[in-house]
Amino acid sequence: MQTLDIPQANKLESVRAVVLATHRGSETLEQISDFTGYSPRHTQYRIHAARVLGLLRVEDEVAWVTAAGTRLLETEVKSAEERDAFYRAIQRSKVMGIIAPDLLHPTCPSLGNLTERLFKETTLSRTTAERRANGLLAWRRYVMGQESVPREQDGENGPSRRQKDEQLSLF
Repeated sequence: MQTLDIPQANKLESVRAVVLATHRGSETLEQISDFTGYSPRHTQYRIHAARVLGLLRVEDEVAWVTAAGTRLLETEVKSAEERDAFYRAIQRSKVMGIIAPDLLHPTCPSLGNLTERLFKETTLSRTTAERRANGLLAWRRYVMGQESVPREQDGENGPSRRQKDEQLSLF
């Protein structure tokens, strides 16, 4: 597996944004970058992730939306239907089937195991493999409806994380 095959877009919402840009007529990296406001480098990461998920096709540096990408855009943002469209895209992706076949299993792969798999199967450094593994786990959390990290409980150990955030926002 080549390191280029491993997606590095952390948020599926940004992947959707490049699909939308393409749907609305942006065909090149520069046009998609202009439409989304993402830097060309980050636009390229998101286009690549959309390709890996089968939402976009790119040939001769021209992008177009696939049927799966159109189905995604027919869903409401942050809806159960959108999560399902991404879930199906991940399940159908050949690349994802190789690098993270257990990503959507009921038992989540650990960050350590996924990092190690990416590190051993590619020429990624361990740090980069961990960063990409974190991105894939963020995809999992989104499609499984587990976007937020569990918050600390209120109690004897002081204020919860939410309370601390609220206190900080006062300043």
